[in-house]
Amino acid sequence: MAYRDLTGRFLERRANLRRRNLRFQMRPRLDNSPLLSVLFLSKQRNKSQAMEKALLQDATEFPGEHCDIHKPEWTRFAESADESIRLLHVKLEYLQLLHTRRLMIRFDDSEFQQEHEINCLTEEITELFHTADRSLKKITSAFVGGEPSPSPADRLVRLNTQRAIAGRLQEISTHFRTRQREYLQRLQLQKFGSEIFDVDAMEKGAGSSNESLGFGNKIAFAMDRTEYDIRTRDIEIQRIAKSVATLATMFKEVAEMVIDQGTLIDRIDYNMEQVIPQSLSYPLN
Repeated sequence: MAYRDLTGRFLERRANLRRRNLRFQMRPRLDNSPLLSVLFLSKQRNKSQAMEKALLQDATEFPGEHCDIHKPEWTRFAESADESIRLLHVKLEYLQLLHTRRLMIRFDDSEFQQEHEINCLTEEITELFHTADRSLKKITSAFVGGEPSPSPADRLVRLNTQRAIAGRLQEISTHFRTRQREYLQRLQLQKFGSEIFDVDAMEKGAGSSNESLGFGNKIAFAMDRTEYDIRTRDIEIQRIAKSVATLATMFKEVAEMVIDQGTLIDRIDYNMEQVIPQSLSYPLN
């Protein structure tokens, strides 16, 4: 999608070609004088070696600098959104692994540490969604880097780039919300199942009903807290998904406008083609 201004490289190569052609034109004169020929070739060899060293030093000290000079400003936002989506894929895979470990039956006190790690990772994922959403909106902003969009073609390129990234972001946000709901359901099933089939509480009987009731209240409170946290994150992701859906609707309208514009141009071309035969059919008088 991005473009580069290669005018400088073209001018440099054209100048090198002219110098090489001039060198070939001088060869017949140099052949008549062996001393001049040796001096000329030695000078050209030294110049080529110096140029190669300079190019190697430039490539070592400033890697990739020349490729970024002519990039449009909005491509940085597109690359930022792509990087956020890449990190989202990695972190979602790790979150799925943490969910699986958390749902395993354990006989130690590592559940609190696992829940804390899951909450921290979920907050990082939510922040990445925010970052990708902000970068996505800046791709088509009217003034990027203090300069307006140079042409309608540039605007169309931005819209197409934004549309592709928005589709990927919407897909991964839906995937994240689905995993969150599945994790909540499995956690609820595990909690309620352990409460129903609590063998120790059943053996204690009615004498320990108060303790069992207190333990059940603790479980209910923990479940309510977990459900509240996941619901809060789900609402946050839904808001971002709604924003992405709004962008998708906007892209659909833009696509329809492009189709209408193409239809209008076809009509103009058809009318211009019909002008010539109609003009020839009229009498000269």
